[in-house]
Amino acid sequence: RLEPDKIRVEESEIGKAYQQVDDDFLAALRQAGKNIDNYHRARLPRGWLEPDSGGNLVGHLCRPLSRVGIYVPGGTAVYPSSVLMNALPAKVAGVQEIVMVTPPARDGSVNPYILVAAAEAGVTEIYRVGGAQAVAALAYGTPTIKAVDKIIGPGNSYVAMAKKQVYGMVDIDMVAGPSEILIIADENADPAFIAADLLSQAEHDERAAPVLLTPSRQLAFKVQEEVAAQAALLLRKEIVERSLEDYGAVVVTGNIDEAFELANRFAPEHLELMLEEPLRWLTRVENAGAVFVGAHSPEPVGDYLAGPNHILPTGGTARFYSPLGVDSFLKKSSLIAYTGATLAQMGDAVIKMAAVEGLEAHANAVRIRLKKNDQKKGIEGRHRMNTLFDAAKLAREDLRALNPYSASCFPDLIKLDANENPYEFPPEIIKIINKELGTMDLSRYPDAMAQRLRESIAGYTGAGPENIMVGNGSDELILNIILTFAAGERFVVTTPTFVMYQIHGRIAAAEVVEVPRRDDFSIDVNSLKRVASGTGIKLVFICTPNNPTGNAVAREEIEEVIRNTNAIVVVDEAYGEFGGESCVPLLKRYPNLIVLRTFSKAFGMAGLRVGYLLSGRPVIKELLKVKQPFNLNAFSQVAARLVLENQAPFKKRIALILQQRDRLFQELSSLRGVEAFPSQANFILFRTSRPAEEIYFGLRERGVLVRNLNSPALSRCLRVTVGTPEENGIFIEKLGEILNQ
Repeated sequence: RLEPDKIRVEESEIGKAYQQVDDDFLAALRQAGKNIDNYHRARLPRGWLEPDSGGNLVGHLCRPLSRVGIYVPGGTAVYPSSVLMNALPAKVAGVQEIVMVTPPARDGSVNPYILVAAAEAGVTEIYRVGGAQAVAALAYGTPTIKAVDKIIGPGNSYVAMAKKQVYGMVDIDMVAGPSEILIIADENADPAFIAADLLSQAEHDERAAPVLLTPSRQLAFKVQEEVAAQAALLLRKEIVERSLEDYGAVVVTGNIDEAFELANRFAPEHLELMLEEPLRWLTRVENAGAVFVGAHSPEPVGDYLAGPNHILPTGGTARFYSPLGVDSFLKKSSLIAYTGATLAQMGDAVIKMAAVEGLEAHANAVRIRLKKNDQKKGIEGRHRMNTLFDAAKLAREDLRALNPYSASCFPDLIKLDANENPYEFPPEIIKIINKELGTMDLSRYPDAMAQRLRESIAGYTGAGPENIMVGNGSDELILNIILTFAAGERFVVTTPTFVMYQIHGRIAAAEVVEVPRRDDFSIDVNSLKRVASGTGIKLVFICTPNNPTGNAVAREEIEEVIRNTNAIVVVDEAYGEFGGESCVPLLKRYPNLIVLRTFSKAFGMAGLRVGYLLSGRPVIKELLKVKQPFNLNAFSQVAARLVLENQAPFKKRIALILQQRDRLFQELSSLRGVEAFPSQANFILFRTSRPAEEIYFGLRERGVLVRNLNSPALSRCLRVTVGTPEENGIFIEKLGEILNQ
């Protein structure tokens, strides 16, 4: 008999357990734990917030459960793998208190393999109690065991029924029944493999269901012979024979299609596909806890090592249940943040809906706010001498239809949509920057001409400081160029290209002349020369490598355009550090050339907004006339200068991005239904066989944000930033999931 003060397993007992298990087991356990952790960490969902043009927010928050209870079978059964499968997803989700209960042996001890597995998986409390009473303790709490939010883990029928009864007081994973395996096999399958896999489940329980579906009568007979031969050698022979006799079956179907129809009705816990080209048949799978594809994916690999969870729906519940996963330990809260203006617009609709449902207090909750808002408007109206003010009527007519630029905020998603550098800013450079900032007087305006920064840029590019102008990101410089040379005039872009050229053009009341690129997104040099030499053309923008297509323009092609126009040719090399030929060497020969650069991409300074341009002194002289005073803050000037003086860590990051770009391109190209376009930037454009919106929202729901570029020129196209190896792997996996749906 155990006294209350002996129920909890102490640290000393766990320490002794480590001395009782062998090194090979510990190595296997840790390998399994690593795979399980990686698999579930990649599937960790994230919350999101999405603003609209009216300033309202909708979204949802993801928060982990606080305390979870795990039931682990004990007695003669030893299942350390179940400990990992239960505890690790909870740990990945962020659960702080993971409590394990397990029946002890007659002497009160807990199996050392179970204890070691619990310690490795991050279990925080272990109690030597089992059966329905353990479930009750977890659900309702006792002086010894504090109540939990959720109970998970398999047990006998008493445990299953107890979990069912406490559901509602706490959450549960599922009501688990006996194990089952269903194998669909064709005439080429190996009967020995099939027999071994059927028996791997039959040995679990006398009520386990091992089933084979095959259109091959010959294979059916061979499997029966193999089952008999292999079963005779098993230690749990009696359990196996009872399972086979009462619940086992070999069914000869008319064809493979009929086998899938039956399998979907059965909705098995484990489904194995022993077929030629098994991946081709995945679209036929509708109901299954886990699917094992091909001859070399036996069910025990999923039980122990592969990473996906082996706690699966049984008894046909795969029709509506999913495997245990990181989602199982998270709560989602929807989020709504409306502005007063939006409530004023939408309030009447809410009041009407509430009235139809007879919920007067619901209607009043909106009505009282609208009334107060109306009263406030009345006071403001008297202050304005009852005149109505409409800001839109005072705005320029050509700008009224222009939508403001907006960037969605998804703080918890993997951001592969903005072509940012995915690696953290080097800590050693931050230290250098901080040290210099300590000597600065931030109460004074910054150097209006950023002289020291321009000198550093000169050293980096080979141009003179007098040929350099810095800006608050390249965006400011693009607008300044258009305001200086093309406001109210005409300029040329090669579409599809960076959208801000057109947006800034509209702001400057300019006419944007588009020269379409070829089908492979290369520029049509002859067409561009013809348009660029036309009447009234003041500027020609060429982005290389081009955003969003990723391809670079050969320097000799750009030079040919420069020679054949009197307009200023602006070569945007925002992604120049990742590929393509720079046009900086052409500056000495062509006074009508501007080269744009940025610190946002290769140097990871998107948050500090530093861009620069290089050109001849006459062009710089004109641009300075529209430059805002003190346009680049002191902090950004210092940071950019010190980055150029300490380039080594950034060069390493650029090399990593280039390496990952090649890998990402290959993996995208290998996906069925995907056409990836070669890139010399830090992103890849790809086209899918499915609608771009479906891919975009499918990825967003799975925690990955990319850029949807669907348009007539980029039909079904999206753009993905090259991320870290982990981010790229998750993106490819999630994209594959969507494409295989």
